[in-house]
Parts: sequence; structure tokens; C-alpha cells
Amino acid sequence: DEANALARMTASVIGTSRQNVVRASRDRSVRSFFEGDIQNSDRQLELATQLAEMVETYNDIDRINVFGPEGKIVSSSNPAVIGQDFKTRPYFIEAFKGGTFIAEPFQSAITKQGVIIISTPVRVNNAIVGVLNATIPLPAYYEEVVKPVQIGERGYAYAMNSQGQVVVHSNTEWLFKDDLPGMAQYKKMVADPDGTIAFTNAAGLGSFAYHVKETLSGMVRVVQQFADCLGGRAE
Repeated sequence: DEANALARMTASVIGTSRQNVVRASRDRSVRSFFEGDIQNSDRQLELATQLAEMVETYNDIDRINVFGPEGKIVSSSNPAVIGQDFKTRPYFIEAFKGGTFIAEPFQSAITKQGVIIISTPVRVNNAIVGVLNATIPLPAYYEEVVKPVQIGERGYAYAMNSQGQVVVHSNTEWLFKDDLPGMAQYKKMVADPDGTIAFTNAAGLGSFAYHVKETLSGMVRVVQQFADCLGGRAE
């Protein structure tokens, strides 16, 4: 059905983005940067230019950051953030342990848009010397994957995070809110992420939804139809 197809497509898109991030971490420009003085400002800006060029080659990534072993950004496709400290963020901590980490969707404090961050270690001679991460903007994901899903005349798709916040939706005013009228039902869906539910949505309309959790990003994908289109009424 549509929800399972959406989850599979999402897993494919996120999986491709993860491969792109790992590929970027192995790029010669990144590894050679760590073979010299990573605190040298000229070298930081030189790599920043190369990272910006790298971003242009990926249609799913809008920023690449490179972190030193202490958790500070030592280069970025956006040079304005060089020097900022992220040592306490899970995406730095987990990647520096040696694995590729996919953060749950959140709202960027800078751009105010939803993003997913994927981070991975940078290795030189098999030693972890830093971390590279990339931001995946959710609006682009919505346009490519979620928006095309149509259920009958009025049905549609969206996605939530593990807190039950809507993170991808046609109505951007609902994104990352904790006080939507349908919040209790959204929380039920993420607590039991594979199933069906009848409920009253944030707009006060009777609805029926099928929801499936996608394991890479942790997002719960929902396809929803209004009860009156199904000849019934949401309880």
C-alpha cells in the first residue's frame, strides 16, 4: 500500500544520502586537510571552497561541515560557522565513535526549516581524526517523495518524528508544533508506528490513517484520508 511504499522510498532516499556523506568523508580533499594543520585559517577556507563545490554535486545536501577531534567545526561549505562547537551533539559524539549516524529530524535554529543530519567519521590511515556531516533539507524531501503521494481525491501523506511532531506536511504551519489539536492521536501513532487509526486531525476533521515507521531516519510515514471520503466517520 501507499504507506509502505512511502517508507521504502524514504529508506532509499535516506540510504542514498548516507552513501553520499560517507563518500564525501573519503574525498581526497578532506583526508589531505587532516594530514596538515587543521587550525590554519587559509587551509580551512580552501577546504570550504571545495566543500561548497561538493555540495553542488549532490541534489540532496545543502551543507557539509567538517569537525576536528574536539568537536569544533574546522571547515564548512558555509564558512561563517567555522569555529562553532558541537562536541555535545549526538551526531558528533556517535560519529566520532566510528559509526555513521542519522539524527532524527529537527528544526534548524538558523534556517527554521526541518532537516536531517547525517554524520560519519573521517579516517586517515585507519585512525578517526574528525567527523564530517551534512544537512538534508526536509522541504526538498517533501517535494520529491511525499507531495506526489495522493490517496483518492483528498487523501495525502506526511511524516512525524518520535515525539509525534509533524515534520513534513503540506501545511507548514503545523511543523514541529507540540500543541496541535490532534497531538494525542499523533503520539499514539508513533508509539505503535505500524498500523491504522481513526481520529480527528489538527484541522478538526474526521480522518483515517495508515502509518509505518521508516527505520533509518526514525520518521513515521502516514497516509491519510478523510472519513467522509471513505463513507464513514472517525471515532
